[in-house]
Amino acid sequence: MRKLDVDRAPLVIDVTVSTTAELLMRMYSYAHTLRGDFVPAASQLAPAPEGHEEALSWFFGDDFALGGNLAVHAFIQGWHDSHSLLLGLRQSSDAEVVSGLLRPPSATPAEIRRRNHLVSRICEGRTDGVNDLIAQCVAEGFERETLSRVLTSPQQAVSQLVALVEAAAQLFSDEVEVQERLTRTVHEIEEVLESTPDLHGELAQVTGGWTIKDAEGYHIQLVPNEAIRPFMLQRVVLGDCAIVVFAPPGPQGRSLAEVAEAFKTLGNIQRLTILRNLVALPATGQDLAQLLELSEATIHHHTSALRSAGLITSEREGVRVYHHASSEALIDLLQDLRRVVFDR
Repeated sequence: MRKLDVDRAPLVIDVTVSTTAELLMRMYSYAHTLRGDFVPAASQLAPAPEGHEEALSWFFGDDFALGGNLAVHAFIQGWHDSHSLLLGLRQSSDAEVVSGLLRPPSATPAEIRRRNHLVSRICEGRTDGVNDLIAQCVAEGFERETLSRVLTSPQQAVSQLVALVEAAAQLFSDEVEVQERLTRTVHEIEEVLESTPDLHGELAQVTGGWTIKDAEGYHIQLVPNEAIRPFMLQRVVLGDCAIVVFAPPGPQGRSLAEVAEAFKTLGNIQRLTILRNLVALPATGQDLAQLLELSEATIHHHTSALRSAGLITSEREGVRVYHHASSEALIDLLQDLRRVVFDR
């Protein structure tokens, strides 16, 4: 593990290599590729663990997935590689694991203690608080069906999650190489952060288009990974620390295959309509569903595809996720088309 400290009053920024984040975000990529949200190239870093498709869908199939929260929980616990992650999960109680999955995105220590107490009661067999907890977590952005599955049978859910992580870890044969590449990425991020007067702008650039509006005055922990270029997971924890798991932008310019996939993504009138609306004004999935008279599930599918193609970015503000698009993204795509067709 390598850590970089950069003090920029009122911000304190650390960048930490955690191959645990890479492992877990690969599973996020696997799950969304199986659902058709990501293009196949997003999951070609390693094979998906066979026989665990259902668990992949449960824990990693949503935009703000419980498995994504596990990446933050693992970071807080200091589980920075696959060995410590598995050891930590095996030594944790069901209540501790579920509490980590359901940690509020932004909460005071007292609120976290109340959440943990409620989870412990449920794991002990008390069902009187299940519906209230599900309602709280749905309001925070998680999916009701997944929550119901986990809270109805916590022991079984944790067992399936651990089995999934074990299977994925067995396939993580390039962990040492990943750590070396991520360490080089940290050096590049260090140069950016130390040389720019526009820290917020550079953070948005480094994290692939996401912004960190609520981090003013916070301690920001950046955890780079390779698995998911179009997605960043942010959680504000411990009262004054924003933990951001992200994939730094890839090499400049799309390949021929990536250009083809991007135009394939655009070959849908609903996605074009969403893109046209987002160029005019950022909007949430709920706003788009109401405006276009589509279900939120349909909007989610389309925005995931557009984000995977690099045509929109997303930003979490509290419990709401705002999607953004700009004419520059479309211009970049057209330039990539010109380059791969004419320049080669």
